[in-house]
Amino acid sequence: MEYFAELGYIGLFISCFLAATFVIPFSPEVILGVLIVKGFNLYITILIATIGNWMGGMTSYFVGRIAPKVVHCKFILLFLLVLL
Repeated sequence: MEYFAELGYIGLFISCFLAATFVIPFSPEVILGVLIVKGFNLYITILIATIGNWMGGMTSYFVGRIAPKVVHCKFILLFLLVLL
């Protein structure tokens, strides 16, 4: 997590985005707090965290909407091949 804090606003955005897409299970609020304590602008950090979480959530939503149509048959075939 220290790596994301060192990146500043970009690290905050990446960590919020990844946390919202279930890629990595951690709390980006820690990074938000570290950046605020380091003197980063409060309103900009909240805005960037909000945008990152929103975009991550929308990405998860669209993957959930599109993936069953695209990948569903492939996973079923792969599962059947593994069982046989």
